[in-house]
This record gives sequence, structure tokens and C-alpha cells, in this order.
Amino acid sequence: MTVSIIYATYSNSTSMASEVLKQALEAAGHVVAMNMAFEATPELIKPADLIVLASPSWDFNDEEGQPHEDFFNFFEKMPKEVFKGKKCALLGLGDKNYNKFCGAVDVFRTQLEERDAKIIGELRLDQYYLNEAQCVESIKSWAGEITK
Repeated sequence: MTVSIIYATYSNSTSMASEVLKQALEAAGHVVAMNMAFEATPELIKPADLIVLASPSWDFNDEEGQPHEDFFNFFEKMPKEVFKGKKCALLGLGDKNYNKFCGAVDVFRTQLEERDAKIIGELRLDQYYLNEAQCVESIKSWAGEITK
């Protein structure tokens, strides 16, 4: 399977989580490309059998639980047909102490449903840096689930 991981990060935790996912998928024999949201193009995404979107959740424009700001431009520049019928998985990093835990996942889901994507799974990670070992194990397990 060909997988495209598109991510954005503020404090590098989403980058680290995406790299763990990439390594787990590659170890299982999948071909994986990993790109930051601001550099992603339709040409990078179209060949993928599976697209994984990964983002922390933050306040953006005074609204809690939003994805990294680069994803707003990402969705604006991507033609809707890029996602039509495409398998997608959603990876969110957040903190359960906030009202909207991993709200980026909810924003992704809405955006992708509007584009007729097939959402096959989601993973929400709590406080990645404080629970790194547990989060890494969750990511490795999830890698097997989303590629069945």
C-alpha cells in the first residue's frame, strides 16, 4: 500500500508521531511519503492508497480545538476531487484538559466528508511528550489497523 502522511506541527510532537507512524508502516512493507501540510500538493497525494492527516489542536482565530493553521491553506488549495473516494485516517495530538480534545480530528473529518473521502480510522493522543512511550505503542498498533 502507498501511504501519504501529511502533517503540521508547532512543538515537533506531531512530527515525531508522524515519523513513528511512517516507520511502523514501512516496517510492515508499505511505501510511505511524509510531507508537511504547507508543502503538500495534489500530485503528492493522488497516487496514495491511504492519506493520513496529522495535527495538534490549538486555538486559532480565537476558536479552541483547531488544527495547525497550515491545514486551512492545505484544504483551500486542494481540489475536492483529490479526496473523492480516497481512504483517509486522522491523527490528532492534544490535551484532555482542554474542552475540545484533539478537535483537529473533528475539523479534518468535516473537511474530508465534504470531499467524499472514506475515513477509515482516527487516533487521538493525549499529551504526547508526557506519555511518549504509551503514545508510540498506540501509533504502532494503529498502523496495523488502518492498513488492513
